[in-house]
Amino acid sequence: MAAATRIGDRRAEQGVTYPVVLGLLMAFALGTSVSVPLASTEMKRMQEAELLFRGMAYRNAIHSYYEAVPQAPEYPAELDDLINDRRFAHRRHIRRLYADPITGGAWELIRTAGGRIAGVRSRSGRKPLKTGNFPSGLEEFAAATRYQDWWFVFTTDNP
Repeated sequence: MAAATRIGDRRAEQGVTYPVVLGLLMAFALGTSVSVPLASTEMKRMQEAELLFRGMAYRNAIHSYYEAVPQAPEYPAELDDLINDRRFAHRRHIRRLYADPITGGAWELIRTAGGRIAGVRSRSGRKPLKTGNFPSGLEEFAAATRYQDWWFVFTTDNP
């Protein structure tokens, strides 16, 4: 009779293992489903920060190009002019040409009436997460509904 009791106890123990493992798997799945949206939101915030950095780098480079020849200021004709200013033997206004961090592709160029480049903006129609606390000179971005509305433009009004 003692042997029968042991066999019955073992069956009872085996029946508990399955629900415990199933519960652990459900807890793991729930934890993973909560962390994935947090990770994607953090990635989007990092892309926005990079968009602000790169956009301002272009705006500052265009400003530098414009003021490099004070007696004849002009905007660049193409983005490559910011890397290699042909008006000088060797002069750079930006370290390198950056891609749009939101789309991963080319920027949309904002041109002057004469067809020269005054600024850049993203081609993305996605809605930004950031709606406030923008750097000085970019406060109008708070009203933007799309990344396309974040214009990084140098004008003589905003040096």
